[in-house]
Amino acid sequence: MDYIDWSGFKMLETELNGRLVKIVFPNCKPNGKLVMKTEYFEDFPNTQIALVEMGYHLIYIANKTRWFVPEDADAKKALIDYMAENYNTERRAALIGMSCGGLHAIYFASAYPEYVACMHLDAPVVNLLSCPGGVGKRNDGMMSEFTSHTGMTLSNLMTYRNHPYDHIPRIIENKIPVILVAGDSDMSVPFDENGIYLKEAYEKTEIPFKFIMKPGCGHHPHGLEDPKEIVDFIEENYLESKWNGYPLVKIQLNGRNVQIVLPNCAPNGKLALKTEYFGAFPNTQIALLEKGYHLAYIENQTRWFVPGDDDAKADLVEYMAENYGTQKKAALIGMSCGGLQAIYFAAKYPQYVACIHLDAPVVNLLSCPACLGKSTIDAMDEFTEFTGMTLNDLTVYRNHPLDNIPKLIEKKIPVILIAGDSDDVVPYDENGIFVKEAYEKTDIPFKVIVKPGCNHHPHGLQDPTEIVEFIESNY
Repeated sequence: MDYIDWSGFKMLETELNGRLVKIVFPNCKPNGKLVMKTEYFEDFPNTQIALVEMGYHLIYIANKTRWFVPEDADAKKALIDYMAENYNTERRAALIGMSCGGLHAIYFASAYPEYVACMHLDAPVVNLLSCPGGVGKRNDGMMSEFTSHTGMTLSNLMTYRNHPYDHIPRIIENKIPVILVAGDSDMSVPFDENGIYLKEAYEKTEIPFKFIMKPGCGHHPHGLEDPKEIVDFIEENYLESKWNGYPLVKIQLNGRNVQIVLPNCAPNGKLALKTEYFGAFPNTQIALLEKGYHLAYIENQTRWFVPGDDDAKADLVEYMAENYGTQKKAALIGMSCGGLQAIYFAAKYPQYVACIHLDAPVVNLLSCPACLGKSTIDAMDEFTEFTGMTLNDLTVYRNHPLDNIPKLIEKKIPVILIAGDSDDVVPYDENGIFVKEAYEKTDIPFKVIVKPGCNHHPHGLQDPTEIVEFIESNY
């Protein structure tokens, strides 16, 4: 490859899907992080230089127009994927968007929030009626250029509802940290017609946000003479993106927090879905990631399940298929209350379930949380608080997890069941035994492993090979 010099660093110019790409490599050991300049690559580079000096890769892909068209966002996503696959970087970037680069950053973050770690927005175009429209302080509107690239006229913009401004709620929903820099004398992209909307929206939240107003400064120069405040903000707020050594993506889906873990090897198209207690006893999940599975989790309203928790998981499986190319079914991993979540989900949406690993699952609500037996955990108050059901209600309730086992059998969903024979929290002979007895009357793939002397914890197996092999054989 032929490299050229860029501010003392090696830079590669290449193409991706017919677009010019620039990649700047750190001279020190790479830290795995990405910084993406969204437009005007060469301009005001001191922040980018400072980040590359710290081990960031700097990337840029040419836009169709500085005013943005939808495929510009797709191109940025493709470049971040390319960097992850070819240079082992994280699958997200800190965005630097100056002026029209600001609108590119906002549109991209709205379309692909999982690919954005944080943003430095600098005199960003937020309101198209202000710039390029010239409806306000700007007296040299750029509408002719804008119209030639987008096909939209000023009349169109008056009723347009896809300004960068309109995407601010989406960025806030996904909790993307922002540092905003602007000049108080900017007549090209006036702050009080553009950046002010970001400031007002973010200051109503607890999302990391910093605003720096430069007194007496016009549209140029962008950035700060000493970029330390910007660099420090990016470093402090580059969203956590590793889970046990694997790339982690945090997003929101329909108002719920989602965690997606990506394999380091080539994906195999399969999906493992942890149904509750995402970080607990992870060795089975890690073993599946090593084989190329994606791992996903979406928060429940309560660990005890309420309607809607199952629908959220269905939405997540669909989202993973559409955005990560996984199959539209998942291997469920349900531990304790995660077991009841898995059973309820599989009963309602069997088409989304490949197989289930149930581990000390809650199957009989009269046992746990109600403690009408051996269980020593009294969680009825918590259960009632979230579900509205009392102990009296449970005595005549006919939608326990155990009542849904016939639906799993009807759809021939394979199950591996793990339990401890000394579990005094979710006793096996009051819960998991019902899964065992029902499945052993069928020829559906089923395996049970009872751990002698084991209480409720630890879940799983010290060596998860048997679990992983069952999942692999029955996916």
